[in-house]
Amino acid sequence: MIKKILATLAIGLLLVASANAATVRGNGTTSTVTISGPAEVNIGDSFSLSLLGDGFLNGLGAGGLVLIYDPNLVQLDGVKLAPLPGLDAGFSCPGGANCPDLGPGNALALWGTFGANLLPDGFGKMADINFTAIGLGSAVFSMISFDQAGGWLDPFFSPLPTPGFNEFKVNIVPLPAAVWFMIGGLASLMGFRRKK
Repeated sequence: MIKKILATLAIGLLLVASANAATVRGNGTTSTVTISGPAEVNIGDSFSLSLLGDGFLNGLGAGGLVLIYDPNLVQLDGVKLAPLPGLDAGFSCPGGANCPDLGPGNALALWGTFGANLLPDGFGKMADINFTAIGLGSAVFSMISFDQAGGWLDPFFSPLPTPGFNEFKVNIVPLPAAVWFMIGGLASLMGFRRKK
């Protein structure tokens, strides 16, 4: 009798565990897209922010987001989608047929496939977005879903919930004093040589 009760409990636990695993893997409710990059850069520096996807355990078929930034602090140099399997070249940014220019202050990243899993293990780099620091201050980067992309879809183009997005800050600081001294010293040497 005790063996039957234990066997029934074990089967019940296995069913609950498999149901929970299916829930987590199947509906994508825990998926996120986060920004990673340097915490601080010097004015004039070029730098890159990476978009990292996590929780896309059944892969990603399509989706899109807009990265919002202050064009007085940073200049957008380009968006490079990660070389993931099945990537549709028509979704390249900037300049792709499906990647319109949204104007200063917005960077658009779109993903689409021919049915391949873009993130088969649930995690991976999705894009690099390149900037140049042009003003002093704290540059804040935030994301919103690009609704015109038709939503977020799995590889079978079934709807996925919109991922969670984070906000990211990069402090843009003046060039170190040592650099200015070096520039001043070089300028003085050049002036001294010209006088001879």
